[in-house]
Amino acid sequence: MKIENIIVFGYSLFGKEIAKQLKYKMYKFIILCHDETNIKNALKDGYEAYHEDITDDKILIKYGILKDITTIFCVTDDDLINMFVTISARALNKELKIVSKAHTLDSKQKFLNAGANKILDPYELSANRIFDFIKKPLIVETIDNTIFGTEDIKLAEILIKEESVLNGKNLLDIDFAQEYNLILVGVLDKELGNDFLFSTSGYNHKLDVGDILVVVGYMKDIEKLKKG
Repeated sequence: MKIENIIVFGYSLFGKEIAKQLKYKMYKFIILCHDETNIKNALKDGYEAYHEDITDDKILIKYGILKDITTIFCVTDDDLINMFVTISARALNKELKIVSKAHTLDSKQKFLNAGANKILDPYELSANRIFDFIKKPLIVETIDNTIFGTEDIKLAEILIKEESVLNGKNLLDIDFAQEYNLILVGVLDKELGNDFLFSTSGYNHKLDVGDILVVVGYMKDIEKLKKG
């Protein structure tokens, strides 16, 4: 398998999720950011990260844009910086895979014109266009389609049955990524009048028969958990 060397520019919400997925997939990557606080957070989370002026072409060259870097993610919270890095990186390396985050509809086409291969839009619907505001599926789908070469990513519902291995467990006690290779988006709680609880809410819900999990992952892993 070809080794992917990746740079993630930025470490806010999108950067954190991308880093988490890349680490899980055991790909080699570093994080570069102009924001010192974000870099401190990345280092605290155990990543190789550097505080640099990422608008400087010399910095891009220093970290391998002309050599072994194959993919970059431009996901800072500043469209201008993302645009600058996209333009600079494309000018330096025509073969580079570039994924950029755009904050507005108007800027999406501009990023494509600037040389981005794919766009992360915080306001797009995820995976099968079911839920607004769910960013993780969009990120995971983009990572896998861009780097790992698969489109077998689905957003699915899993009904908790009496015989389910998850019946009676608390959400915060389940590591969906490690145990099931899935990302939990949230749960539809029958006891709360079918309210949808996002996983990011931190609510430690006890799963009961009739609850519905909304997860993102490979179909084989989804089917495995459904049968479990």
